[in-house]
Amino acid sequence: TLADIHDAGHVHLDIKPSNLLLHEGQLMLCDFGTAGMRDLGAFAGTRAYMAPEHRSVGVAGPAADLYMSGLVVVESIEGRLPAFGQAAQLTSLPPGPRRRALEKVLAQLCALDPARRPPNGRLAADLLLEAGALPLHDKEGKALFHHVESMAKREGEQAQQRLLEHPLVDALRPPG
Repeated sequence: TLADIHDAGHVHLDIKPSNLLLHEGQLMLCDFGTAGMRDLGAFAGTRAYMAPEHRSVGVAGPAADLYMSGLVVVESIEGRLPAFGQAAQLTSLPPGPRRRALEKVLAQLCALDPARRPPNGRLAADLLLEAGALPLHDKEGKALFHHVESMAKREGEQAQQRLLEHPLVDALRPPG
């Protein structure tokens, strides 16, 4: 996990959708080609996902990875990245407590000031779970649980079992 990478003293520096894979029901971070290249500064990573401090002065630490992770979440919900330097807004989600909770967590992950972001990946993951921030439906109103369930079925029985037991998927499960 990203938390494990940070706990080991490393940063990824290139978190984006194309560097995320689903393997046997587990979301995996791949392409560590830029990991450990902190000295390359603004040259390491994909510019559209870079944190402001990484993009402007080449400072790249765990906070930059968390910023990129927040952008990936925003993009997965909205279908696009927010404009550079703009707050993450989830306009495709219906108003309500889940949207507000998720926007609050994303405001922390995507804060322009790295000091306002969670200190590591483990805390960021906990914030998402504890906030109950996961949206239950996509913008067409289809339950996200059913998206995940159909994806798991395509991956095979073992992957389906692992994925459907994951705490994030459990949070999406409709009541009853």
